[in-house]
Amino acid sequence: MKGTFFQKPFEFNLDVPGEQWFQGQELKGTLRVTNHAPSNDQFPENLGIALAIGKNKKVKAKSSDAFEIVETVSLSSSDQVDFNFKLPINGPISDKTQSYYLVYGDLAAKEGHLQLNVDSSLTFKPLLDVLDIFFRFKLKEKKFNKKSIEFKFIAPDAKEFKQLDTLILNMSEDEDLTIHINATFNLKNVGITDGNVAVQKTKATKKLQLTSKDYLFQKDSPNQDAIRKVFQSLFDDISPNKFF
Repeated sequence: MKGTFFQKPFEFNLDVPGEQWFQGQELKGTLRVTNHAPSNDQFPENLGIALAIGKNKKVKAKSSDAFEIVETVSLSSSDQVDFNFKLPINGPISDKTQSYYLVYGDLAAKEGHLQLNVDSSLTFKPLLDVLDIFFRFKLKEKKFNKKSIEFKFIAPDAKEFKQLDTLILNMSEDEDLTIHINATFNLKNVGITDGNVAVQKTKATKKLQLTSKDYLFQKDSPNQDAIRKVFQSLFDDISPNKFF
């Protein structure tokens, strides 16, 4: 991923290997600056690059409060700087409302910026795969929500899930790969009220905590059978008579 930004008399060139990143990964790159002024004066102190969280609507509107700076690397007197930012494991992902950005150039003006494509942690992938493959839940939406990722699933068109409308899983993780899950089941019950057919909507919730031994054989080797049993037990605990 590359970016170029002109801020007279300076030209900034940003080079970041990669097109997509995940929560918890490192983001590395190089920022180069060329001074096109007749005299090569020393660079101002506020030149550099920063990792920032940007509100997408405010960024588009060029609002002064569009960015929240997370970490900064200054250019100082050099015309090139290498940077290495660590994306927080429970930080925002790129969704409709916000995203991580690289803000570069004059950091006080915050005019030069490059939006990053940051997705949810790869730690969650084995669980999402099992929900899709074994239980046929389809992911409808995911977004950042209070230091966790909210995954919203559409229930499969199957008899055992006929009273389940949507399943919402809020997931976060620890450095030791422990996963915390808050599950919300949005249920619908069809009945007769005063001679009329009515749909009654209710919710059921459940909290889970999985250590790496609960869903991995070893690092990077998912235990799909163990994960399937975790979800099977979750469904049974919430509504044993409605689903299975």
